Amino acid sequence: PADDDLLWLEAILQSSSNAPEIRRGAAERLLRLDTDASHRILDRLLRTGDEQQAMVILDALEAHDQVPLEMAEPLLFVLQASQSSLHSPVSRLLARTGRPGLEGAIAIASDTNRSDQERVGAVYALGSFREPASAQALIDLLQVEPAESETIINEVCLSLERLSGVRYGARPQLWIRWWDQYRDKPLDKLLQIMVQNLSEQLADESGRVDELHTTVDMLSRRLQELYSEYLLTLDPERRQQAIAQLLDDPMVQIRLFAVSQVERLLRNAQRPSDEVVLKLNHRLSDDEPELRIRSAKLLGDLGVEDLPQRLAALMPSEVNPNVNLAWLAILESSPRPEFFDEAIRHLQDPELADSAARLLTAMHDAEALPDGWQQKVQPIARQSFEGGHAPGMICLLALAGDQEDLASVQL
Repeated sequence: PADDDLLWLEAILQSSSNAPEIRRGAAERLLRLDTDASHRILDRLLRTGDEQQAMVILDALEAHDQVPLEMAEPLLFVLQASQSSLHSPVSRLLARTGRPGLEGAIAIASDTNRSDQERVGAVYALGSFREPASAQALIDLLQVEPAESETIINEVCLSLERLSGVRYGARPQLWIRWWDQYRDKPLDKLLQIMVQNLSEQLADESGRVDELHTTVDMLSRRLQELYSEYLLTLDPERRQQAIAQLLDDPMVQIRLFAVSQVERLLRNAQRPSDEVVLKLNHRLSDDEPELRIRSAKLLGDLGVEDLPQRLAALMPSEVNPNVNLAWLAILESSPRPEFFDEAIRHLQDPELADSAARLLTAMHDAEALPDGWQQKVQPIARQSFEGGHAPGMICLLALAGDQEDLASVQL
């Protein structure tokens, strides 16, 4: 491909204003090209220190059939420079590079001239290689003189647990004896033992999780029943005070219960107190997506004046598509000029494009679009229309396009 094409793909991948799916598409295209030039671009972008950009490239590599061997070096760089949140995806990819990734991880993990912070990622990665050389490198770190720091020793033991499925915890001598027992076994026998250990561990943990979920669900339902009975004993004022407190409860199930009580107030034509409305505003930033959706709808039903502006301010950091769909519908009911940039951003997202198109159409009808809006909207609307004829996009293209576009949407 021409240099201009590569520069264009690099620009798309670098721009944080592009939707993650679009950036990942550019990374996948660079991987499919499979040239020295495309590999150099990915190498360079992985070394910038931008973790969001790195995550997009890692996602593309994860979906690719093969991880190019040329990616081993930049992946090792990310492993040294990134936060622990990237250690798991990088380690999985390094394991797919085989010998280059393993040798690089061993070299970094065993380099005592490096800081612990630089080494812990490589130690973590060694737990992803199901090979005797990886286990041997980890055991060597437990036997080196002078002894490694507590940070490195703990990370080594955790990696050995992941590699073997054996639960010895941070007890180096047990791990050393374990390796003395298995080090001379053939690779296929060693892998068979590891698979058996991991399978038993997974079955045990799955049983614990299922049992815990059953218990939590039962207690949660009982707690909600008790709260329902308790609220019925209170006068209206004290009931609203109790609901306000429950909206801040640490348990997500209780916060959802509290929101259902606010919904019940509205069905009974009772207006929530100012304190309850304030707590509903807090839930717009809740960790639970369902609470972000239902709280926004309640605040919309209550006619909170600044709700659309608040949602528009929160949307750049919102990653859940269902939440964004609900919030875009609220913005559509109160179109304002300041929503334009957010609408354009979501217009490039396949899951949200039609809702964003309806918002832009509402802004057009309310004469809330900026001058020159057609130049920004038209190319995106055309591309989206070619991918499928969603109703909102048809209306938007008819408004933003030329006579040829109008003829296309009328077909």
